[in-house]
Amino acid sequence: MILDSVKNLNEIYKTLVEFTESDKKKVKINAIVKGNPEPYSEFLPYIELTKSEGKVFVKFNEDRGLLITGSKAKLIKYIEAFRFSANEDGNHHHPEFELVNENSFSMGGLWPFIEADNDYVAEHQAFAS
Repeated sequence: MILDSVKNLNEIYKTLVEFTESDKKKVKINAIVKGNPEPYSEFLPYIELTKSEGKVFVKFNEDRGLLITGSKAKLIKYIEAFRFSANEDGNHHHPEFELVNENSFSMGGLWPFIEADNDYVAEHQAFAS
C-alpha cells in the first residue's frame, strides 16, 4: 500500500506527470520513514518509476523500495491513481484495474493500492517529529 494525505498524493501525482512529460528515464520519490509504522509492518522507503517498453510491472527492490516500470503511455494511466479529489480522504485507488482490462499490467508483479488518509499522516508526522 502507498499511504499519504490527499495533498501529498496530489503533489506526488504532479511530480510523476512532470516525469512522464520529460526525457528522463527514471524518477525516485523518497518517503519519510521515521517513527513507528503500526499498524503496518514497515514503511516503503521510496517509489521509483522507470520508463521502459511494455506492460506495467511492480516489484520490490532489494532495499524494499517499490519499483514501477512500463511504457510511457501505460505509466501515464497508472499514475492517475495518485490523484485524489479533496473529498476522497479515507478512500483508496487501484491503479492496475484499468490496465488489467487492457492487458497492460503484468500479472506477475505486486498490486499495491494507493490510499489517502489525512488523519493517519498527521498522527504519524506528529509522532515522527
